[in-house]
Parts: sequence; structure tokens; C-alpha cells
Amino acid sequence: MDLPFYKLALVRNLISKVIEENPEDLKDWEISNDVREDLCSLTDEELIESIRETEYIVNKTLSEEEIMKIKDKLSTLCH
Repeated sequence: MDLPFYKLALVRNLISKVIEENPEDLKDWEISNDVREDLCSLTDEELIESIRETEYIVNKTLSEEEIMKIKDKLSTLCH
């Protein structure tokens, strides 16, 4: 993961909101272009790792299926 700490923290903040709020989709969310670019610069493996780390930070246990759904939701921001 090549993102500087601050940029990665902003991506994790977005991930934590998705974990906590569990939205159907993210189309109505206001996400800055910078955060979107940083998110989209992650590989799938890095994104999954970030979701797992963030899950620990927000003290919520996710199933593998939930992690993949969150990854897929976040990935839609990159298309």
C-alpha cells in the first residue's frame, strides 16, 4: 500500500462509514475526488486488507461474504 498515512486514513474513514451504515449503494454519498482516487488506487487485495483492518478498528466482526459485499460496493466508485 503506497498511500501516505493521511490519505489512507481518509479511505479508512469511508470504509468505516460503509461498515457502520451498510448502505444499499453509495451513489448518493458525497465522496471527494481525492478520496475516490485514493480508494481506486488500491488493488482488490489492498482494499480487502483495509476493510479487515477497519473492521477491527470499528470493533465489528464481518463475515467473508460481508467483506466482499463492502469491497464490491466500494469498487463501484471506481467505474
